Amino acid sequence: EALEGEKKEEKKEEKPSEKVRRFVQTLSYRYEVVSLIKNPKFDEKTIREKLKKLGDSLDMVQIGDKLKIHIHTDLPDEVKKIMREAGQVLSLREEDMAKEVVGEKSVRKVSIGVVTEDITDLPQKTLERYQIEIVKTILEWPEEENLPGENIYQKMREADKRGIKTFPKTSQAVPKSYLEA
Repeated sequence: EALEGEKKEEKKEEKPSEKVRRFVQTLSYRYEVVSLIKNPKFDEKTIREKLKKLGDSLDMVQIGDKLKIHIHTDLPDEVKKIMREAGQVLSLREEDMAKEVVGEKSVRKVSIGVVTEDITDLPQKTLERYQIEIVKTILEWPEEENLPGENIYQKMREADKRGIKTFPKTSQAVPKSYLEA
């Protein structure tokens, strides 16, 4: 065929990640988060109120001292934070339903967990690929604690406007943050 000069059209196959991106546009809540909590600190109604604004398909079942929570959300980190605050987490699972639907693995098992502070500047794809968890860095402003701004640069500009000349001090996140991640 090659010698005869015939041109063959090659079918361009879509990459799985492109399929995920297209599917996500129709999926209202991408992530499924499921947890099992022992000795909940709050009643079911209180936990439901906190979670219902973060997603849908919210199911909760309590038997004895254990509470199982299931929710579909686009904010899995916020949901997991509420679940951790609710009591002792026996198990916690997050699945990417969009990846699952197109045949990619939604939950990958890794032998080593990597945790870093939010001051890192890793692309989202890298965080997802290597399942890197993020914990909050603690910033302490010597003169003023509550400066408006979403990031350190905005807060530093605000500090300069207010005449605050000292820079913030950072400290490592508390060890509990690393355990929870």
